[in-house]
Amino acid sequence: MRRRHVLAALSATLLPTAGCVGSPSDTGDGGPTTVRSEADTETSPPAASPTPTASPTPRTTTEACGWPTMCEGSTLLELFLSVDYERAVTLRLGCRSEPVTVDPGRYHEVVREEDGEECAVTVAADGETLYETSVSGSEHVTVRIDETGAVDAETVVL
Repeated sequence: MRRRHVLAALSATLLPTAGCVGSPSDTGDGGPTTVRSEADTETSPPAASPTPTASPTPRTTTEACGWPTMCEGSTLLELFLSVDYERAVTLRLGCRSEPVTVDPGRYHEVVREEDGEECAVTVAADGETLYETSVSGSEHVTVRIDETGAVDAETVVL
């Protein structure tokens, strides 16, 4: 009988604090609750705002170069080459003087050197053309070549 008295006394002391630990019943919606004391509010520094992460190159327009033109520094073309593809790929760009060789498993990005830059693009392996297109000043093209040499190209137009 004595055990029941101890259990009842212990339960009576815990019941008033049940709402202070963020139980689902105190919000009515079943979600968690954060409880802060006045001491926490006074001594805690304000939460720092998240630092934005900068992308290596902007992919959009700015008012400086006008709609719908992609600005200098934006991505014109991205080329992803599967690590299991057995041949190196040559990227020829009409807007650049030198071809670029991309080895299997590598990535290559072409960045606009001027606002609205347009470019003819040819992707070849051992003299065989795998992909060919012309990228306008308001487009961004992503080319993926898988292990079999199949090409998947995606064009984003502003």
